[in-house]
Amino acid sequence: MGLVTADRTYKFEIAFSFLQEDETLAYEINDLIQDRLSSFIYSEQQKEAVGKDGIETYTKIFLDEARIVVILYRENWGTTPFTRIEENAIKQRSSEESLDFTVFISLDKNKPKWVSKFQIWYDFDRYGIKPAAAIIEKRVSEYGGQIREETIADQAARHKREIIRQKKLDDYVLSRQALNDGLNEIKKLLQIAENNIDATSDDQVGLHFDKEKKDGEYFSSFAQNIGLTFHWKQRYNDSLVGSYLKVYIADGDFYDRSPNNQGEVFKNEEYVFYLNEADSIGWVRKKDKKEFITTVQLITLWQKNFLERVRQERLKNSNERSRY
Repeated sequence: MGLVTADRTYKFEIAFSFLQEDETLAYEINDLIQDRLSSFIYSEQQKEAVGKDGIETYTKIFLDEARIVVILYRENWGTTPFTRIEENAIKQRSSEESLDFTVFISLDKNKPKWVSKFQIWYDFDRYGIKPAAAIIEKRVSEYGGQIREETIADQAARHKREIIRQKKLDDYVLSRQALNDGLNEIKKLLQIAENNIDATSDDQVGLHFDKEKKDGEYFSSFAQNIGLTFHWKQRYNDSLVGSYLKVYIADGDFYDRSPNNQGEVFKNEEYVFYLNEADSIGWVRKKDKKEFITTVQLITLWQKNFLERVRQERLKNSNERSRY
């Protein structure tokens, strides 16, 4: 079914709905599209709107005056006074238009319980801010909106905003807060990795993993002569500069901590600690600073790969033994 309509007039092409903690992210996404599309983000004036008239005015924006509504969703969305108003307006409008006029951007991998499981939603932590902006523009266009071409002045203004964002990141990486956050995240990562392996082991059926670890530095697990290691390499004691996380799957004879190892590395990647546009902490690849991934996602990615290699190696060894 096609989306509604080029013949209806809207005051805004986009209205953002979000919790207070995600206001910075809303402005950063808006920075990428505001030069080509009109948008609504509540200001101090909207925050101060009280009483029936204020609620009706605010509701009208999400019910009638915005072509597309972008929801930056996390679990508490819809429980605060303003997001509750927005949620009610969205529900009311969806009874006539379905949810085609919405873009759900999930910041915690959840979506409202009243939204169909078939409704497409966007995983922000996995894909990031620029693809999110592109999806919003695409939905506006599908819904009959006109996206004007970016001018030289628009481009220059966007570049200035990018510079400001990068400076914020650079200042954070050099801060004591970043050092504390990074070291705490490494402790969390190594502990979760060990907990997962402990929960997976079952000696009764022969699924056994050997472990090697050093608190705050590395954790390795081994089975079928295959090893997975998470190794934190910190260059300076008082800074995250130059520090990174190395993750690798290798045969059991490979030790990254030994200068004389002879083992084969099957898969490896290096990550640096990162603060994304939603002010969520996690990791990006060291080589290109792309593909933000949370700690849990990183562990899951690598341990799934490791367990599959262990399974394949076990089947291979079992088949070889059955020949004799």
